[in-house]
Amino acid sequence: MKRLLILFFLVLTACQSGSVPGVSSELSSLTSLLSSSEIVSSSLPSSEDPLVFDDNVVYGTDERHVLEYAYLPSESPRAMVMLVHGGSWIGGDKSMMRPYRDVLVQQGYLYVSINYRLLLSGATYVEMLNDLGLAIQFIRLNASFFNLDTTQMALFGVSAGAHLSLLYAYSRTSPIPIDYVVALVPPVDFSDPAFLTMGNQELQLFQINSLTGTNVADAEELETSGYPQPWLDASPITYAATAVPSLFAYAGQDELIPSSNLPRLLAELDTFEKPYESLYFPNSGHSLSGDPELIPLLNQKILTGLSVSLD
Repeated sequence: MKRLLILFFLVLTACQSGSVPGVSSELSSLTSLLSSSEIVSSSLPSSEDPLVFDDNVVYGTDERHVLEYAYLPSESPRAMVMLVHGGSWIGGDKSMMRPYRDVLVQQGYLYVSINYRLLLSGATYVEMLNDLGLAIQFIRLNASFFNLDTTQMALFGVSAGAHLSLLYAYSRTSPIPIDYVVALVPPVDFSDPAFLTMGNQELQLFQINSLTGTNVADAEELETSGYPQPWLDASPITYAATAVPSLFAYAGQDELIPSSNLPRLLAELDTFEKPYESLYFPNSGHSLSGDPELIPLLNQKILTGLSVSLD
C-alpha cells in the first residue's frame, strides 16, 4: 500500500507540474549549457543548411520506442551521437535533448535522441538498457540511409540518462562500438550510503527499488543485510574496469544526487587507469546553473572530447 501511495504521489506531481522531479531543472540546464555564444553562434546551421530531421521514428514495439534524428547531408560517413534524456527514470522525453541538436549536426554527427521505457510502466534498468541497445541496433540496420560510420559512436546523457549511458557503455556490448560518453550529473553508485540521506528516504528507496526490481524496506535493512546485488549491478561504478573514455560534470550542491557519488566512481577509474575528464560545479545544484562561468568550458570539453574520440 505504501508503495502505491508513493507511486500516486509521483504521478500526481507529474500531472500538476507538467514534469517530474528533476526534469524542470535538467531542462533549464540543457538550455544554459548552450548559452555560450562563442560555441553556439559559430555552430548553428545557417538558413541555407538543408537539415534533415524526423522526430517520430519507431524503433521497437513499445509506445516509448520512438526516436528522433537529424543530420546535414555529407558525402563522408558520419558518426552517431545518441542522446539519452533525464527525468529520474520516471518521465522525460527525447525532445529535452534538442538544444544540442544543431551544434552536433554542424560538427558532422548524426544526432539521435531516444525515448525509453520508464519506471511507471514497470521497466527496470535492464529494460531501459535493452531499449538503448535496440535503438542502436535499429540505427545500425539503417546505416546506409544515414551514411553512418558503424565503427564508432558516442553516448550523451543527463542525470538518469547519464546513468543509463554510462551503464550501457561500461557493461554491454554495443551493436556499434561506443568510444566516448558524456555524462552530466549522473548517479553512479547506489551503494553510496549518502543516497538515503538525500530528501525523502521513502521516495529514494521507491525509486531505487523500482529501478532494480528489489524490495528493500529501509536503510536499517541495508546495514544488516548489505546492498542487494541488483543495486550493485545497476551502478556504473561496478564496471569501472571496463569503462570507456568519459566526460563528467557534477555539482557540489546537488539536491538529487549526493556530492560523494561521482567522486567514488572517479576514484575507481583512477584505480584501473581509465581515461576521463571531469568538471566540478561547486556552487550548482542539479541544473548546473550556479556556476555560469563554467558553462563555456563544459561546452568546449564536450565538443573537443567528441572530436578527439570520434576522429
